[in-house]
Amino acid sequence: MARILFVTSKSLGGSGKYISTLASALRERGHHCELVYFPLGVAQDAEIEAAFAAVHHFECRPGFSPLAVARNIKKVHRILKINCFDWVHTHTSLGGLFGRLGSIGAGPVKVGHTIHAYGADEFTPVPQKWIYWAIERFLDELTDAYVSPSKYMVDFGAKTKVINPAKATVIYNSLPLKAVACNVGELRNKKRIELGFGHEDNVLLFCGRIEKQKGLDVLVAALGKLNDDFRVRLIVCGVGDDEEKIRAKSKDYGVEKYITWAGWQSDLGDFYAAADVYVMPSRWESFGLVFLEAMNYSLPILSTRTQAIPEVVLDGVSGLLCENENSDELASNIIKLIKDDNFSKSLGVAGNKRLIEFFRFEKFVDEHVRWYES
Repeated sequence: MARILFVTSKSLGGSGKYISTLASALRERGHHCELVYFPLGVAQDAEIEAAFAAVHHFECRPGFSPLAVARNIKKVHRILKINCFDWVHTHTSLGGLFGRLGSIGAGPVKVGHTIHAYGADEFTPVPQKWIYWAIERFLDELTDAYVSPSKYMVDFGAKTKVINPAKATVIYNSLPLKAVACNVGELRNKKRIELGFGHEDNVLLFCGRIEKQKGLDVLVAALGKLNDDFRVRLIVCGVGDDEEKIRAKSKDYGVEKYITWAGWQSDLGDFYAAADVYVMPSRWESFGLVFLEAMNYSLPILSTRTQAIPEVVLDGVSGLLCENENSDELASNIIKLIKDDNFSKSLGVAGNKRLIEFFRFEKFVDEHVRWYES
């Protein structure tokens, strides 16, 4: 069985979920998994650490201080030298930097990297973009193999010449999702009453970090274009640096009374049960794990035609997609689902079937095991 050192810079977000669920499944199959990262003092730290046989902490907070970078690279190198791992599997841009440079001279260890995002993408301003490109291009020389959560990420990497696409294997993301409770209707009614929603209200759900990437500001702008007669309510589950700014925007648009700010939630099941539609108009996504959670509850999805999202959410089949940052088109799509309940439910049913066919967790784990063995 393989001995694998996971290296990342954080426990937050989709990459944290990916790492913790994959490591837990690998350990159940007899593989030895350890982690090195920097704890942020948040609830997700305990969740990610529970998945590993041993956990090592970076001594310096991730950042671009040359001294901190050097110390973190040295930390990885020392762990690899002492423990004789078969693989170092890196995640996030900083984790990829520390792990891949730390592998130099550390013995016969294979180096793999999961492409959660590129530092040098179309949203990165110049000159940082070219600096990140040069770093990632150099790190490609140290990388034996890549896992990509989507075909888009491989194609983008090949187009920009930041990776060698021959090294990349596409493994669609997944989660060990719980079966939806048979009393989901009862849970739905209970949660809606708790939140103060009426039977006729059309409930939208957003789950994610409240920052530019996830497009909550675009969703709030779209709500401002809807007539009060549509009885739309929005639940926001998440926290982030942009929350205060977007709350202020919701007041400017006159929609603050229709938004429930639920904060960070460790268990989202009741919120998915209470919702009619899942909405996340992301500006960029390498995959989008929350879409799978929405599919698990047979919710239709509203999002954007950007990056890898059309690979996960089929436009007109399991959801409706709009152009990036187009609040008018997003508002129109919200109205389409409100006006045609049968169509809305058919999208949710199709999404659930797609989840079972393409994004099963067992398939996700099997393909990673084959990747390590190859």
